[in-house]
Amino acid sequence: MVDFKTLRDNYVAQWEQLEFQSVFNEFIEKDSFKGYGIYKKASNEFSQNIEKIVLYIEPVGFTFQERVYVDEYKHTEEILYLSRFRSTIKVIGKLVPTFVHESPPTYLNRILSKNKMTEFHLVLQFNPSDWQLSIGKYTIEYTVTDNISKKSFEIIKDVKIVS
Repeated sequence: MVDFKTLRDNYVAQWEQLEFQSVFNEFIEKDSFKGYGIYKKASNEFSQNIEKIVLYIEPVGFTFQERVYVDEYKHTEEILYLSRFRSTIKVIGKLVPTFVHESPPTYLNRILSKNKMTEFHLVLQFNPSDWQLSIGKYTIEYTVTDNISKKSFEIIKDVKIVS
């Protein structure tokens, strides 16, 4: 019988061969997120007055960077694993393909863990009224970057803003 540590090490070795990508993403209702995989799904049609458009993402293949944590009080050291992400959001008009708005890079979650954590989520959100999106159809391009490997992936979603 194989022990858990061996299984986990083999799994992580395979994980580290994956391309950095989103294996799952969908719009969710504002404030419905309660944890990994726990939320209420939203459609791709949003009211012009909605407070936030929220995208839930489950990325895989991100990089772990070893960090040595020194506890000066206990005179101990331990290895921790760091993962960091950033994102940009670009909105493009659909009927007349014109650039509408692009967010500055936003630094997202920073994971610092005793284990290489592979089950992880990102929640990206923006307020359409801040960008003065009028009624119409738009394409939203989400770009997520692994700050350690500098690899990125894009998610492209079509949305409709209604009154």
